[in-house]
Amino acid sequence: MEALQARVAVLGRAMALLAAYAIVVGALSVAINVTDALDGQAQAICRLVLGLWGLGAGIMLWSGRSLGINGWQAVMVWSVLQIFYVAWDKNGSPTTQLFDIPLSFTSETTVNGEVTSFREYGINLVGVALTIWASAVRSRWEHHVQPLIQPSETIIVYEIEHRAPERAAHDLGRSGDLESARRAAVSQAARLRASGELGEVVIVEQPGGNVVTRESLA
Repeated sequence: MEALQARVAVLGRAMALLAAYAIVVGALSVAINVTDALDGQAQAICRLVLGLWGLGAGIMLWSGRSLGINGWQAVMVWSVLQIFYVAWDKNGSPTTQLFDIPLSFTSETTVNGEVTSFREYGINLVGVALTIWASAVRSRWEHHVQPLIQPSETIIVYEIEHRAPERAAHDLGRSGDLESARRAAVSQAARLRASGELGEVVIVEQPGGNVVTRESLA
C-alpha cells in the first residue's frame, strides 16, 4: 500500500489512473482474444498484439521518470490506433480493445440470402475519448512537474533516492512539488524499513544536488 501511495504521489492521480487503465484493459484484451488468436483469427491476433502494447505502455508509464514519458507516448499511440474502426466481416475491427463504441457505416452485399461482401468503416468513440484524456493528463502532469516558467528561471525537481552502505543510490521517483516528494519519501522509507533495508531515503533538489530531507531506515 505504501508503494502504491508513493507512486501516485510522484505521478499524480490522473497519470496513475491512465497507467492503471492501460495495464488492466491491455491485459484483459489479451486474455479475451488469446483463444481466437491461437485459432488464427486475424482480428483477434491484432487485438492481442495491441493489448500487449497497451499493457507494456501502462507498465512503462507507471514506472515514472524518463521511462514514464516514453510510456505516455506509447499509451498515446495505443489510444490513437483505437480510433480507426475498419471491419471486413462480422468479427469487428482489429484495432478495438476491451471497450468500443463504433460510429460507422456498413456496406454489405447479399446473394441468395448469404453475405458475400461486408465492409464497415468509421471511428471508435472510445479511442477518441481515450486520446483526449491521455493528452489532457500529459498537460496536467507537465504543469505539475515542469511548470511553464521564464527561460531565465530554473526548473526545480525533487528526486527521491534510497542510499545504502556500499551500494549505489537507487532512484525511487521524483516530483516537482516538495510536499508530494516528502509524502512519497515517507511511504518509501516505511516500505524499505519493513523489508529490512538499511541506509536512508533522501530527497535531492535538482539542479544543485542539495539534500533537502533525510529519512533514516534504522
